Amino acid sequence: MTIRARSETRAHLALSVVLVVAVVFVFLRNPRGTLIPSVAVSGHSLIGTFMGMYLLGYSLDNLSLMAA
Repeated sequence: MTIRARSETRAHLALSVVLVVAVVFVFLRNPRGTLIPSVAVSGHSLIGTFMGMYLLGYSLDNLSLMAA
């Protein structure tokens, strides 16, 4: 994976987390209530997903090929 691809992947992951937090905030309309789902999405979900991908032998290259 090239450096450019890694930086674009990081940018897309950050954007997706921001959008998820924004949507949760719009529906809950409570900053304190939004904090818990935002921590869960950014921490547990992403880490668990990438651990599962690692254990199954998948990489982001494999996933991008499957999406095409």
